[in-house]
Amino acid sequence: MRIGLAVVFVAAGLAKLGSEPAMVEMFTDIGASAWLRPLVGACEVAGAVGLLVRRLTRAAALGLTGLMIGATVTNVAVLDTSPVLTLLLAPAAAGVARVSSPGSRRR
Repeated sequence: MRIGLAVVFVAAGLAKLGSEPAMVEMFTDIGASAWLRPLVGACEVAGAVGLLVRRLTRAAALGLTGLMIGATVTNVAVLDTSPVLTLLLAPAAAGVARVSSPGSRRR
């Protein structure tokens, strides 16, 4: 699960950092393309790397969960687009955080 999430988030983050036209347009629609797009992209890439470093897995997964909650709200309230992907990624990241927490048997 960690590896799959890492692949998804590194791809999404690099698309934002690489200024792919669809990402630029989406963040322009939000009204914050100049600063929010690279910030979110950097957070996604950092989170993806963190998922692969055992000591950072829980914190990275929690951060990505929060990011996906924000993305879900933005998709619904601002962009008027489907939140299906973010609604799948948020609980997946939360699940990774849960099994990576201290005391979990499935670390």
